[in-house]
Amino acid sequence: MAYRLLSEAWDMNDRFIIESFWQRGANCAAVAFIKALLCRYGLRAGLRVMQMATGKKIIVPGGVTMLLSEREIDHINKKNQISFRRFTAATTAKKQQAVRRTVKMIFAVLVYAMETKGMSRAKALHVLTREGTGTMSLHRWLGIHGTPVRRVTKTSLNRIRKMKAVLLYNAGHIIVASAGYYDNNGHAEKLNGEIPMLLGEPASHWKRVI
Repeated sequence: MAYRLLSEAWDMNDRFIIESFWQRGANCAAVAFIKALLCRYGLRAGLRVMQMATGKKIIVPGGVTMLLSEREIDHINKKNQISFRRFTAATTAKKQQAVRRTVKMIFAVLVYAMETKGMSRAKALHVLTREGTGTMSLHRWLGIHGTPVRRVTKTSLNRIRKMKAVLLYNAGHIIVASAGYYDNNGHAEKLNGEIPMLLGEPASHWKRVI
């Protein structure tokens, strides 16, 4: 039986977000973090965004204010190493376009925030897409908080199933889990009683974006 995308049957919810895009490079932390922001906050992603004549004025929770033009956002995202799903239904495609715009904005905001900390743009792009980074750095750059890190157990899965915007990870990989589903490379898989496998190893730790 062909795999049926949950997002073909559901509105723009956590499952739709999980299935809308996925990683192509060593950017699992950035992709998981962006998905968590979308699941937690919706298309505003926890940012204050005002449309100006010259672009978007964006204020991150950490207090940094930036002005990014659409051209600059597009330029930064040329090397984002993120794949987006294509939908044929007009209404679904429109929702996907909204997700895509927000993903590109968040990615550009991350790069800009890293620049304000003294990192060059080339280095920021390398860290986010090639080298990889920890989610603690992503939280810190945007001023977005997370819960304390906890170990994943079968007991904790019962709690995680009921939560939104949970980051599940081990030493080699990180994904998002939200509203009873977890991300399996762009497919929303149901969280059951088994600990999800990440690159052949079970998830070992979790925390929630708040």
